[in-house]
Amino acid sequence: MILDFIKFIDMNQQKVKLDEIRLPLISASQAIELDRSEKGDSIRKGYTLMEEAGEAIYEKIQLFRTNHPSVAQKPVLIFTGGGNNGGDGFVAARLLLKNKVPYRVYGLVDPIRFKNEAFLAYHDFIQAGGFFSHIQDVDSLEMDSSSGCLVVDALLGIGAVGELRPKFAKLVEKLNFLEIPILSVDSPTIPLKATETIILGNPRREAFDSSLSSFYGKVTVAPLSYQKSLIKEISSGDYWISDSDFLKLLPNRNEYGDKRAQGTGLIISGSIGMTGAPSLAALAALRSGIGLLSMALPSSILQTLSIKLNEPVFYALEDHQQGSFLKEHLDFIKALFKYQKAVCIGPGLSQKPEVKQVVTQLLPTFTSPVILDADALNALDGNPDLLLSLNVDAILTPHVREWERLFGALPSKMEDVIKVVKEKASQYKVTLVLKGVPTCIASPKGEVYLVGKANSGLAKGGSGDVLAGIILALLAQGLSTLEAAILGTWVHAEAGQRTRKRLGAFSMLPTDLIDSLPSIFMGESSK
Repeated sequence: MILDFIKFIDMNQQKVKLDEIRLPLISASQAIELDRSEKGDSIRKGYTLMEEAGEAIYEKIQLFRTNHPSVAQKPVLIFTGGGNNGGDGFVAARLLLKNKVPYRVYGLVDPIRFKNEAFLAYHDFIQAGGFFSHIQDVDSLEMDSSSGCLVVDALLGIGAVGELRPKFAKLVEKLNFLEIPILSVDSPTIPLKATETIILGNPRREAFDSSLSSFYGKVTVAPLSYQKSLIKEISSGDYWISDSDFLKLLPNRNEYGDKRAQGTGLIISGSIGMTGAPSLAALAALRSGIGLLSMALPSSILQTLSIKLNEPVFYALEDHQQGSFLKEHLDFIKALFKYQKAVCIGPGLSQKPEVKQVVTQLLPTFTSPVILDADALNALDGNPDLLLSLNVDAILTPHVREWERLFGALPSKMEDVIKVVKEKASQYKVTLVLKGVPTCIASPKGEVYLVGKANSGLAKGGSGDVLAGIILALLAQGLSTLEAAILGTWVHAEAGQRTRKRLGAFSMLPTDLIDSLPSIFMGESSK
């Protein structure tokens, strides 16, 4: 009875559900409308939201100072405009003053022009003993890299439209050359290039737009106390999850279970000349928590793979020196499905005609969730209707070229890409992971999640195999296809960021990503 109870409470229970931590993506115009709807005609209510925003900025500043102790005693340089973005900056400055953190506040707008919430924030800052420098002439502002530890860009925020006024443009140019980290509030004052942008309220689409994302730097989101009903009204089914919440999707480990209780998975992969792909996928899966990994592979590559890998169970299928899978292997592969909680097919399979036949004939026979990757996608030969033969939940992981071979050309605008990915996921009832910047993940229900930032170090052959292995392991441990796709993509992107910090974009390898996985799953900070 005791053992039964222990088993009951500990069987891979997930910490949180996806809908508990996701945040709807909205546009800048929607954010403005949300702000107006929330506060109505009440300046006081608007000021309450501004104080929440200022506190979030202050906390971000303090986190930066903690992570950079060598420069923490230098002043924080806050630059304000005349609107609510500047008001957020004044609240943060007041909190810095209160906590005896060195700071300087500069403004491009005369305080007599401040209105409503921004005026209240400025007034409270001055009443608290704060000092404000009105910049009359940007050229007279003398600063260099030693002037401060951090620049806070609270100039314009999401209200900015059109070209910058000359005074603002000149200041932005000066700040870009300072070589001091920049924290932008809500939105960078483009062309200011932020080190990090703290978005207040809900995440915004603009931060993921390929033409704008380079200005945002790292994106973090500080939720504000908007009514959930108002957010729901403007939500279009596009979501983002904060870095601090992703690992909450992990299931709890079954401390009393054997290897099978931690998830069983099968990788169908490999061919002559492409032994790296199955090796990378396998190592990534093993480092991502899978309990028992099996590999089906052509016998010609067994020796190579068995030298590289110790942990998997190998099923080497006689290929008569062909170096790839043959139609005669179908029945044996199908028999392996019985023991798997998840399957991945595709890494390094080759594009031989017989391999394509094997893949297409396997599609209707899968009995557990499956990942179709790389050559498994190419095997469909531009005929996505073959996906309709699947009888299980499936994840497809195409890069752009694989996508276009299968589904046709993608539009140029990110918002249109999102629409197309949604449509295809719904049409074929699969979870789609369109790899890129950002990676776009769509569910059969028409939900879309955006993950990741630009990292040229990931643009190396083998990175996608690592992603497939991570997703396989998460799927085998009981996550849904959508959860495994989202979390796996984030883990992969985070491993890329950590590896880049350690080795640089030029030198990092896909195998190095795998070395970064333990620190992520252990919850260690990347700072």
